[in-house]
Amino acid sequence: MIKTKGIIVPVDWNEDGVAIAFAVSTFDEDEYVLESGLSREELMALIREEVEVWGELRVEGGKKTIAVSKITAKKQAVA
Repeated sequence: MIKTKGIIVPVDWNEDGVAIAFAVSTFDEDEYVLESGLSREELMALIREEVEVWGELRVEGGKKTIAVSKITAKKQAVA
């Protein structure tokens, strides 16, 4: 099990320019592609949000993937 913090970013798009894959980009510049039960719309709502992600880490060919068990967003007030 891994727990990491970062922001949600899109990492792949379809031919219409719509984000279809997402990752968490951590503050130490790692990037983990997310395999999540959340819908594309739910993940789109989290883009550029600070989150904590828990799940199982897999590394294949240098690509890091987290099979997500939990995501929590840290909503911050904008001054």
